[in-house]
Amino acid sequence: MPFLSELCRQGCRGVLESTTPPKTPSAWTSFQTGRNPGSHGVYDFALWNRAARKIEYVNSRAYADTLWDLAGSAGLRVGVINVPMTYPAWKINGFMITGLLTPSLERDWTWPPELAPELLAAVPSYHIFSFDSTRQGSPHRNLTGFLDLMVGISQNRTKAAVHLLQKEPLDLFMVHFQATDVVQHVLWGYMEQGHPYFSPRIRDKVFQRFYGCIDEQLRIVQDAFQAAGGECLTLVISDHGFQSHYTRFQFGNWLAKENLLKIRILPRRFAALKDLLIRTDWLGAQPLLQRIRFGRKLIAALREPLFEIDWDHSRIYSFSRGSDGFVFFLDKDPDRRCQAEAHLTEKLTRLVDPRTGRPVIEKILPRDCVYRGPKLDTMPDWILKPTPGYSVTGDFNPLHSEILLPVRKGRDFHIGMHHPDGILVAAGSRVRPASRIAGARLIDITPTVLAWLGLAGPDSLDGTILRDLFTRRISEAPGKAGTTPVPPGPDAPVYSDEDIRSIEDRLRGLGYIE
Repeated sequence: MPFLSELCRQGCRGVLESTTPPKTPSAWTSFQTGRNPGSHGVYDFALWNRAARKIEYVNSRAYADTLWDLAGSAGLRVGVINVPMTYPAWKINGFMITGLLTPSLERDWTWPPELAPELLAAVPSYHIFSFDSTRQGSPHRNLTGFLDLMVGISQNRTKAAVHLLQKEPLDLFMVHFQATDVVQHVLWGYMEQGHPYFSPRIRDKVFQRFYGCIDEQLRIVQDAFQAAGGECLTLVISDHGFQSHYTRFQFGNWLAKENLLKIRILPRRFAALKDLLIRTDWLGAQPLLQRIRFGRKLIAALREPLFEIDWDHSRIYSFSRGSDGFVFFLDKDPDRRCQAEAHLTEKLTRLVDPRTGRPVIEKILPRDCVYRGPKLDTMPDWILKPTPGYSVTGDFNPLHSEILLPVRKGRDFHIGMHHPDGILVAAGSRVRPASRIAGARLIDITPTVLAWLGLAGPDSLDGTILRDLFTRRISEAPGKAGTTPVPPGPDAPVYSDEDIRSIEDRLRGLGYIE
């Protein structure tokens, strides 16, 4: 990656601390708002509504005053391409193309709305992400095809960026490449020395074919932005890092085994065939199944719930599939709540993987030790930080009775999993050359960018300006970033039932739900 290497040589770099959990939705929302999850309320792709006892998928109407709003309200022109957690698109002083959690290209994925047909005319093969490419197992069976698809997706991002940058000069612009996350999830084991799957041949192929392409896209995007002239600050950031993933702790199954979560198994149509398809790659079979009547019935049956929760007799609930675990205590009586906390603490601190002798849970963090802000009451009561190499799956899974489930290629998309240390590279005429920065956080990017643009951020920001990036003091004067009207709340209808099915299939294909 010679271009990225040159940015590092010219400028400043360092670790960029992610959020808790270090996961796409909480991280990119925190980046855009400059606030911690306890302030904006997003900790996962979906949030658990305690009152209604149901899962609700996040949308951009849940938060306001993003970096794009603050800069735009001060009269600056802004462009945003595919940043996660931006659906539905909203009015900004410039343009926006939404990112992950966009259910389709039928509505609300661009601002202004008329940008959609223009973009598809300029880049006919453009899409938010090709979800057919994420079928579990296929990257291992057809590595070349998988890498070619990821390269094509990334190049389409760049084509869209160049097309839009040539229309008008912008003051602030960002393009997000989702393919890096997908490649590292599925191919990490081949690239890390010491991993059982490590292969120098595959590693070199991934580096040359994929990362070489990403490096070229970075160069093209910067050149297109700089073509308008003027002083330029280039930032390369990631919302998290990566690490090896060996074992899933099936926390939902464990809660059921400990009688802390009560489950009722429901009757199932086509039970044997349904189990077979779910255990393999039923997403890849959908196009074929949709062509026949029985196949359509089977798909409908696959979407039927396998179980229901007996809320009246459950004491702890969890959901999600990722790095950290979520704990929601259900007892309203303080004494019973204390008993549940003590029981959980004792059991989890003593939980050891018999295959390795290692503890499964490294830390148990009450929410007020992690978050602060007006949305604190909507956060999980506790966050479980697993030991490196382990992840926590909060969902109960009747098809996998194991408490500790080994991660294997072909069965699990996440051979690599998120790590809280991301990257920051900054380059520009006022950036300290060939230097390093320590202590940078993802939430610091918004106030830093605003300050570079000469704007003072609102007092609600949790992040601080990364002044050590620069050779001389940058001032928030003379402008003041304005605030924007609060958008409709998260209860406003955004996703249809079909949208939700599309999102769930997409997240299932990406390994975030089962």
